[in-house]
Amino acid sequence: MRISREIRLILWVAVTVFGSCQNRYSGAPKSDTPLVNTRWQLLRLGREEVFTPEGETEKYAQFALDSLSVRGFAGCNSFFGKYMVKNDTLRISYLSTTRKLCASQQVVEENFLRALQQTTRYRISGERLKLYRGDTLLATLQGQYWR
Repeated sequence: MRISREIRLILWVAVTVFGSCQNRYSGAPKSDTPLVNTRWQLLRLGREEVFTPEGETEKYAQFALDSLSVRGFAGCNSFFGKYMVKNDTLRISYLSTTRKLCASQQVVEENFLRALQQTTRYRISGERLKLYRGDTLLATLQGQYWR
């Protein structure tokens, strides 16, 4: 019995579509979260955990692909700047902030902004982004998708 070209194409499409759905929901390991189009929530500065007081906004960074810009919230002030990425190299430059004064978050904000400016490389593993200066871990962030 010969199977027509159209039926073979339909079978191939069905196997491809249903095969990919099975892997998606089977508990298979997730791929790494992309650097761009992800909201990266600050978890740690160096090895110290960062806490956000109840009712306050989480500290985060977002990298936009189309403009190679970075923006986010550092604890008291919003920030924005430019970034360059190539392989595992990440450089953040021209970082500016709004100018509010918030004594309770000042130290964390300064350390977060300093970590961003000192970053020379990065590593993404699953949903975690780690920023480094050489081999020194500067910050760890958790990925959350945004549009």
